[in-house]
Amino acid sequence: MSFSDFLNKSWNDHAKDASAVAARWPEGISLLEKNEQIPSFANLITHVMGEHLGEWSKGIETLNQLRSASVFDPASESEGAIQRSVASLEVAGGLRQSLEGYSTSEQIRILAVAASALSEKDAKRAQELFRSALSKAGSGLTKEDPANRSLAITGNNLACALEEKSSRSAAETELMIMAAQTGRHFWAVAGGWLETERAEYRLSQTYLKAAQPELAVSHAKKCLEICSQNKAGALEVFFGYETLALAEKSAGNTAGFNLAVQNAEQAFTQLTDDEKPWCEASLKKLKD
Repeated sequence: MSFSDFLNKSWNDHAKDASAVAARWPEGISLLEKNEQIPSFANLITHVMGEHLGEWSKGIETLNQLRSASVFDPASESEGAIQRSVASLEVAGGLRQSLEGYSTSEQIRILAVAASALSEKDAKRAQELFRSALSKAGSGLTKEDPANRSLAITGNNLACALEEKSSRSAAETELMIMAAQTGRHFWAVAGGWLETERAEYRLSQTYLKAAQPELAVSHAKKCLEICSQNKAGALEVFFGYETLALAEKSAGNTAGFNLAVQNAEQAFTQLTDDEKPWCEASLKKLKD
């Protein structure tokens, strides 16, 4: 197995069985073929050990073991990636209080990853860390700064985690909306039209959960506008109409709901055989 195959399999499997994926870290280290692969591996380890398992100390230990790989170059970005990842797990686990010595950009990235790691375990602490990262970003970031992407990813992850809660406090609803808005803002900086379109979808879903259907409709339409402008594939269009249908239904617009369902059905017919299974349940729910 190549390291690329290992990484892809781990990402595919981690949501179903994070512990099994974590048990394969030594194998991954042995499969590393070049130093440039270490940052992506550090990202996977941090995500699994943080967001999914909450095993801060074990995650830190594993990250530090990356330096034992024969291909590791301590004078490269790999060392920086390891250091930031370790600091994120330390912050999330309450093992570090200060980020002195790190640049503002690095501090933002560390805090954003830590907030994401706590999104489903400690919403209050995640909110504190996320707000701290946003406050530091207020001083201004260049378009090329990797902190933009970290904030975009964290905004999306926080919004998703809070959307899935069966009940939310007023503060959690406020954080959910702020997180989705943050994701939309920073994906427009760090990503392309696809990421921006999906961020509009996320905002539509967030406003649905926040019981604000008019805003959910507005952002669903913006999602579809971006799809139209960029000739998006049927999968993106399907989910755009799915969230529009749900938003129109929530707003009490029966005609708008029926039209959106019809358009979702049309997009479904254009999906590939591999894509259809992803969407069947969503379409059935719309038609029930």
